[in-house]
Amino acid sequence: MKTEIRLTAALMVLLLTSFTLSCDSSSENNETSLSYLTSELDRNLNPDASPDEKSALIAGNTDFAFEMFAQLTDSDENIIYSPYSLSLAMAMVWGGAAGNTAAGIADAFHYTLANDRFHPAFNAVDLALRGREYIDPENGKKLDLVIANAFWGQIDYHFLETYLDLLALNYGAGIYELDFMTGPDACTDTINDWINIKTRGLIRNAIQRGTINSNTRAVLTNAIYFYANWIYEFSKSATSFDYFTLADESTITTETMHIEESFRYNETDDCLSVELPYAGNKMSMLVVMPKADYMTFESGLSRVSLDAVAFELKPARINLSLPKFKIEYAIDEVNSKLESLGMIDAFDPSAADFSGITGGRDLYISDVLHKAVIAVDETGTEAAATTVVVFAETAVEPAVPVTVDKPFLFFIRDMETGAILFMGRVLDPRGDY
Repeated sequence: MKTEIRLTAALMVLLLTSFTLSCDSSSENNETSLSYLTSELDRNLNPDASPDEKSALIAGNTDFAFEMFAQLTDSDENIIYSPYSLSLAMAMVWGGAAGNTAAGIADAFHYTLANDRFHPAFNAVDLALRGREYIDPENGKKLDLVIANAFWGQIDYHFLETYLDLLALNYGAGIYELDFMTGPDACTDTINDWINIKTRGLIRNAIQRGTINSNTRAVLTNAIYFYANWIYEFSKSATSFDYFTLADESTITTETMHIEESFRYNETDDCLSVELPYAGNKMSMLVVMPKADYMTFESGLSRVSLDAVAFELKPARINLSLPKFKIEYAIDEVNSKLESLGMIDAFDPSAADFSGITGGRDLYISDVLHKAVIAVDETGTEAAATTVVVFAETAVEPAVPVTVDKPFLFFIRDMETGAILFMGRVLDPRGDY
């Protein structure tokens, strides 16, 4: 774990594939050497999106975050994933979908705005998040947030100008040309190199060889890099091995950090909550620990309940004990989980309609993968996530003791908009430090 914190939030890769046999061994692994097609339009840096439209977008994204989380909680594993990466990448896909395919994606991801209002609203939210970057010239504490999008298309394959316009205007993306047909492994290496660069080396080999094959016609990538220090860092000398009670009521010992500081905090009959701000005081980690049965509390989670928790937070002097933790997690059978949320036709070769991308109904999603990792220690947070979708494409007061010593949830959120970059749970915080 480095002294400065690098949170690589999330990476979404969508592979779009046609039905006909269709990557290139001659493609260079240098982004600047690739052939690049783009719209004549520049990204709209002042999108026309009302506060109500942006709020509706965030509400939908948060509803999706909890519905997907519910699909992941049927095991006794720790969890980490990035709902924002999934939603942002699929927003670009949705822009090229039509008919029942578009309706199914909108249902699964809770896209409630009309298409012509949705993309400007997403652009506005995305630009707001990018504006959270911060560095303190006195102590060097920082928050970096880089969000990069790219579309990788089969050379000489037909992609609509209207789709290029949509990607450029709202997501700052164009099309890199590759030859998937003749060199799928080289194409895989090229895209993995792009991901590696955009995530500052935190995500390597995101796409396994064989995922891209001769049927691939395009790959849509989104990479999010987040690097942040706590405003109030924990002293490493105060870290000790303390007790933690697991969900089954057994007890373990784990490395636990300690700090006394002013945080926003709330305690109810059901749970205690504390918010740990990152440098710049624009983003934070919200920790929510149920007091009684963890699983019962988790099953009642929703956007409304999270908003209620966040609304009740008030500044207080806190003597906080928080476990260090590290989670590596991969979502199994993402396709079926999205299908259960209403996204069905996109996976069906005979029903998928991505005619807004190519003008024909020759693309469908064949597989979706998602992996993520997070580590929390005294200096801050480091995390990374990858998603692959194969289309065949302060006044001092007496300190309040707050001890997080039972299974808990965490949400890395933008404090102004409420956008959830990461969420997860810690059932057992023991890890390799």
